[in-house]
Amino acid sequence: MNKNNNLKLPTIPKRILSFVLDVRFLQIVVQLIFIVVLVSIGFILYKNLTFSMQKSGYTLGYSFLKLPAGFAIIDRLVDFSPSDTNLRAIYVGLLNAVLVSFLGIVLSTILGIITGIALLSSNFFARKIATVYVEVLRNVPLLLAILATYSLILFSIPRVENALILGNTFVLSNRGFVVPLPIPSETWIPFLIMNLTIALLIIVVSIILIRKKQKDGWIVILIGLLVYLVFSIVIFQLFQIKPFTWDLPFKQGLNFKGGRTFSPEFIALLVGLVLGSSPYIADTVRAGIQSVGKGQREAAQAIGLNGYQTFRLVIFPQAMRVIVPPMTSNYLGITKNSSLAAAIAFPELFGISGTIINQTGRAIEMMAFVMLIYLTLSILTSLFMNWYNERVRIVER
Repeated sequence: MNKNNNLKLPTIPKRILSFVLDVRFLQIVVQLIFIVVLVSIGFILYKNLTFSMQKSGYTLGYSFLKLPAGFAIIDRLVDFSPSDTNLRAIYVGLLNAVLVSFLGIVLSTILGIITGIALLSSNFFARKIATVYVEVLRNVPLLLAILATYSLILFSIPRVENALILGNTFVLSNRGFVVPLPIPSETWIPFLIMNLTIALLIIVVSIILIRKKQKDGWIVILIGLLVYLVFSIVIFQLFQIKPFTWDLPFKQGLNFKGGRTFSPEFIALLVGLVLGSSPYIADTVRAGIQSVGKGQREAAQAIGLNGYQTFRLVIFPQAMRVIVPPMTSNYLGITKNSSLAAAIAFPELFGISGTIINQTGRAIEMMAFVMLIYLTLSILTSLFMNWYNERVRIVER
């Protein structure tokens, strides 16, 4: 036999080899493998879950949402009674969660920006106070901050019999903070339409002044708000039947009736969220401001801008490209951390879902439903922040 007649291994064409070894192709393959593994794990878990439920006679379903809740909710933005359904109870909890999250985001942003600027202030005392505030509260667990705030409110605010009454309008006691509540009348809709029309005109004029006339945006906004308030008061006085009347708080027995009461739990949760979240926002603002080079400040001073104008027109707009992306994570954290309200018995989404689980035993369905709601809130927040981030980038160009 001829020894030269050895079998030759097939050679891989260079085009196929370069395609297989291409980084983009390898990235797609790795992602597909990850998706397959993830789906396989999910399928195995689902099969085990369904097998266990069938063995115990448990069936999935959301019909329990139509059953009467059987419990009361004191802190609420809409009417609710124990005879209402579990679905409406979840709706009440969702509104509470959205309210405290929205207020927490707004107040944390304001306090965080002020503290972040103070961290870089030339004033020694302002800088040191801001530093101590950030370093202390950033290293305190958020749950502890909420519990400490709640305890402080309960023990420091006067009891109902010694309530602090401000001008027969605002009431502060250990039952909560009571404010006047407007009650709409038959002229409320025309009043609202006229106010919206004036607000739209002021917004259009403000945009023209800022973009076309190159006026200072903050000054234009403040003047616009003042003009709107003046027109709104004048329009209110023109109606013979006032658009709304005030429901003022009054003492009845051992409590106050009327108005809108913000419970100590709500105040403690809001204050705890703001105090626990604003240090991270302050650090983000500080990093954004420091990312702007010193040459920008020197150039602004060279063309005659003062300190306020330099910060307002040069430094802060450029710092926004660094501030906005991590701010999204801070806002998402505030939204999700509102679930810590369960520790002080404030009836937001997570706390009410726990009550429904205890009464119906539907833990799997309820947790899946709550997770979907929180996921939706997070996605909406991310979409808004991404949209705002794109606007900031366009302005910078």
